[in-house]
Amino acid sequence: MTRYSPSRIPALVSLFVALGLWMLALLPVASAAASPSGPCHCWCGKEGEGAAIIGEEPDGDACTTKCVSQKKEFLMCQNEGDPSPAGDLQCWEPAECAASGKHPVPGKPYDCLPGFQYCISGDVPMHLGLPIGDVGVVVNLGDYIARMYQFLIGSGAVFAMVMFIIGGVQYMLTAGSGGARQGTDRMKNAVIGFVLLLASYLILQTVNPQTLKLQLPQLPTLRPVLLPGDGVSCLQFYEQGYTVKTDGKEYKKGTADISSPHGFACPTKGELLKNPADAEVPDTPACYWDRCNLGKICRLNPDKPSSKNKCSDCWEVVEEEGFSPKPSEGVCQSMTLSAELLNPGEKFACVYSRGYLNQVRPPGCSYVELNCNNISKCQDYGNVLVRGVDAANGSGTLGTAMDRDGILAGSESLIYRYCKVDDPCGVGPCRVQTAASVATCRPE
Repeated sequence: MTRYSPSRIPALVSLFVALGLWMLALLPVASAAASPSGPCHCWCGKEGEGAAIIGEEPDGDACTTKCVSQKKEFLMCQNEGDPSPAGDLQCWEPAECAASGKHPVPGKPYDCLPGFQYCISGDVPMHLGLPIGDVGVVVNLGDYIARMYQFLIGSGAVFAMVMFIIGGVQYMLTAGSGGARQGTDRMKNAVIGFVLLLASYLILQTVNPQTLKLQLPQLPTLRPVLLPGDGVSCLQFYEQGYTVKTDGKEYKKGTADISSPHGFACPTKGELLKNPADAEVPDTPACYWDRCNLGKICRLNPDKPSSKNKCSDCWEVVEEEGFSPKPSEGVCQSMTLSAELLNPGEKFACVYSRGYLNQVRPPGCSYVELNCNNISKCQDYGNVLVRGVDAANGSGTLGTAMDRDGILAGSESLIYRYCKVDDPCGVGPCRVQTAASVATCRPE
């Protein structure tokens, strides 16, 4: 084993001191290299007002001083090419946040531009397989734990009372014998347990009531970032502030309007010229406008121009190589018309289905036509027409719900949904009867 003599210790100390001084000497150089040089746009922010440029300053220190003098938070000293608060992904337009199914946070954050807000995800109800008492739905993990804790507190209190009663009965029935002492101990332990339960709840309620609620923190969500590439919707880029060139004219949100209501019709081609910060997009990638009438969706294969690049009906949306969007439950459901757009008694649904007709048809969307004027009894739900694209015969009516029972992706068949769950025509109560793998709808 190597031993260090006392004469070497001063030399080692001197070496470490020299290394430390050398590293300290490098720190100013590194800081100077990291600090932006030259004048910059000074960004400051204040809660309730938002972020804004307050002028041009020679460096970051001067910008910080100016922000503090105006009782604002220093955000950044922006040089050419640097990102700005305008591109902060935590900041949403309220309409964009609401359209994505989330909730805008009231107020004006100090680090967002005026008119932008934080956006949080709402609670999603979850059905419990095993209810907690009379609670069958919770909205998050914290809600589940809080409900379980409250249920256990109540159950423990009931159990303590039951044990107290049992101890009392035992005391009365065995008075004068050894069992009386056991009854006394049982009652005493029940009282102690009951007091401990209430004390634990009272302590938590006194220290911080939120502990019992277990409310999870609501963190701001981030806006989705689109990457330029062929086949991406021009409207999405336009909404995020890109400059889109179409038919020889440039369009940028807030400076040039596009055709009403949502851009050009599918499949008009566009080019991305500049990003939201007005920097040129390399190679000017292509995009496509995807506006379609209600009940249709824009289907494109940018690598293979053809007559199939168009606004497609529900039954035309099948899984094909190179085409997007691909059929899914969400894509199919988006083509279902709302009830207020239909005549009384009509119900048109676009549903996602797997392959059927002996697997001839690929997975895709199927068009289901329900007319309550033709539904007078439970059995009539089996005659609902289903339409799709048959790879062999083209589009057409494929059959009735009874003939194609089980075409929906999922465990519940079309017959089951209409007959047992929804009963949209109100001819029930009905029940589903299955015999020889064929489901039919029958009266209760």
